[in-house]
Amino acid sequence: MDGSAGLYTETVLARPFARSGGRTYLLIRTSQGSKLEVILVDLEQPESVVRLTPAESNEDLWSWSPLATDGHKWVLALRSAPMVPNELVLGKRKEPGGKPKVTWEGIEMPSLTSGVEGCCASYTRSIPSRDDPDR
Repeated sequence: MDGSAGLYTETVLARPFARSGGRTYLLIRTSQGSKLEVILVDLEQPESVVRLTPAESNEDLWSWSPLATDGHKWVLALRSAPMVPNELVLGKRKEPGGKPKVTWEGIEMPSLTSGVEGCCASYTRSIPSRDDPDR
């Protein structure tokens, strides 16, 4: 994972290990800037870190929390954003070109009343870039 700021985690899953391509990984949540992301750390080469959460734009402020894994190809996670209710998602791990990758699909998201949805839509949110001179 290019530009990784390090490993910052508060909790570890009860069964955090995943096997892929003959290698064993640690599936963990870590802080990256002001967001939480799900990553895989190669236990044989700890400097080899793979981000499993999508690299989203600054306007998508999702934070991710892994809930469970089967240790092979499935990851259950929760994602949330400042103005969006929590969403339960299921990720299917694949290895295109030998590098682990996940395709996420929403399973459950609470519905909001139109009034609440309108209030949430009217708010703006962003994370200033480190390179932004007006920061």
